Amino acid sequence: MIDEYASFGASTGRHPMELLRPRLAPLGVVPAGALPERRPGPVRVAGLVNSRQAPMTAKGFVFVSLEDESGMINCVVSPQLAAQQRRVLTQCPVLMVEGELQRHQGAINIKAHRLVPVRDVPGAASTKSHDFH
Repeated sequence: MIDEYASFGASTGRHPMELLRPRLAPLGVVPAGALPERRPGPVRVAGLVNSRQAPMTAKGFVFVSLEDESGMINCVVSPQLAAQQRRVLTQCPVLMVEGELQRHQGAINIKAHRLVPVRDVPGAASTKSHDFH
């Protein structure tokens, strides 16, 4: 699996987040697939960073897409949080995001309040995100 992620950015086997889920569940981390059933409010999510985008028209907001074993999670990082946690935001391949689940016109987003690096995930250091395009 580690070699597949290093070479292709994907795996034909188990998703790396599956291996971490037993350690994340006790922390209250919710998988992407369970977010549609959740009410708006406080939430913790985690995943491999798939992309980071900071469009010039976004007034300093950064949009982070996380990937877990059940889907994608869209996170919105304020300019203030991006400045405070720049290193974690730009360098960590796997993140836990503490924030607020929000719904708008059918879309689910997590408004980030805190970014936490997730370490020791097999293959995580080898994943490549698509950043700031």
